[in-house]
Amino acid sequence: MNKQELSISVIMPYVNEWPQIAFTIRALREELEGICPFEIVVVDNYCAEIENQSEGIVPDRGHDSYIKNKKRLPFYNINDSVKESATFNIGHLKAQSKVLPWLKHCRFEDKLSHWNAKNIGVLNSTGDLLLFLDAHVVPSHGSIKWQYQTFVENLNQDESFKYNTIHLPLSYHILEQKRLIYKLVWDSVHGVAHYSFTSFKEKSVKPRSIESRLFEVPCMSTCGMMMHRDLFTFLDGWPPGLGIYGGGENFMNFTMAIMGFKKFVSRFGTLHHHGDKRGYSFYWDDYHRNRMIATSIFGGAEMLVRYQESLAGPHNQHTYELMQKAWKVTKTQRELLLPYPKITIDEWAEKWLKEVK
Repeated sequence: MNKQELSISVIMPYVNEWPQIAFTIRALREELEGICPFEIVVVDNYCAEIENQSEGIVPDRGHDSYIKNKKRLPFYNINDSVKESATFNIGHLKAQSKVLPWLKHCRFEDKLSHWNAKNIGVLNSTGDLLLFLDAHVVPSHGSIKWQYQTFVENLNQDESFKYNTIHLPLSYHILEQKRLIYKLVWDSVHGVAHYSFTSFKEKSVKPRSIESRLFEVPCMSTCGMMMHRDLFTFLDGWPPGLGIYGGGENFMNFTMAIMGFKKFVSRFGTLHHHGDKRGYSFYWDDYHRNRMIATSIFGGAEMLVRYQESLAGPHNQHTYELMQKAWKVTKTQRELLLPYPKITIDEWAEKWLKEVK
C-alpha cells in the first residue's frame, strides 16, 4: 500500500469557539499540506448568532468586529477572482469553505450532541483516516505528520492495524510542558469502567511498543484520535443517544477493548489546548445516562444494572428509568456488535491492571 493512497479527514465540531478555531484550522493546514490528501470538516453545532451585536459583543460565527449592521459584504482573504458575496450571518468559515477545496462546513440550527456532531462530520467526509479534534487545540509541530506516517507504516505491515487507534498526548495550558494521557479507573462491584488523567510516563503504559514509538494505553481521549474509517464503520459510530458529557469516550475505549482492538499513544508530539468558551453546563442526568448508554454496549445488561444500583440503590425509580432509556436506544448497536467481543470488560480490565503492575 502506497502511503500517499491514504487521505485524512479531520473532523471538528465547534460551539462558540471563534476565533480559536481559526488558529486550529490554520495550524492543521500547515501540518497536513504536502503530506497527503486531506480535508478539514467543521461542524457548526449551533454557535451563537448576533442577537447581542448592539452591546458590542462579537458574534461567534466569525464576523469582523467592526461590522455593526446586517449587510452584504465581500469575501476577504480569498481568491480575488471570486465575485460571490456572503450575507453577514453566514460566518467566515462557511464563506471560506466555498472557495477552499480542503475545507468543508456543516451548520446546525438545532443543537446536536457533541458525539452526534462527530458522526455528522464523518458522514460528510471522504478520507481513509479520520482524525478527531476539538476546535480549541494546536498540534505541536510535526506531531500529526508523525501520527499519519506511523499509522500508514503499521498498516502496510499488517492490515489488521486498521482496527487500532493512535492518539496524541494532551496539554491543557498551551505553554506548559506536561503531557497527559488517561489511566484506567475500574470498579467491578459498582459497574465502573472509566478513566482519569495522569502524566505520560512509560511505566504508566504497557512495556511493549511498535518500534519504540507507540505505547499501548487502556483508554485515551478521542480528541487527537486517529482511526481508520473501517473501524468507525465497524463500530457504527458513536451511539446516537449520547449527549454532551461522559459516555462517548467510555464507549470508544471500552468497546474497542472487548473487541481486542488497541489504543496507542504517540511517544512524540503533543496536542495543546488554547481556549474553551463553549458555555456547557454540567447536567447530572445527561452525564449518567451517557455512561449508561456506553456501559450497555461494552458491559451488557448485568454491568449496566451494577452501575445503576451504585448510583442510588436498586429501587431508585429515576435512575432505573434512565437505565431503561439507555438500554432501549442502544438496541440496534448492541445487536450489531454482539457477535464480536473476544473478552468481557471485567476480564480485560483485570488483565490490563495486572500487566501494568
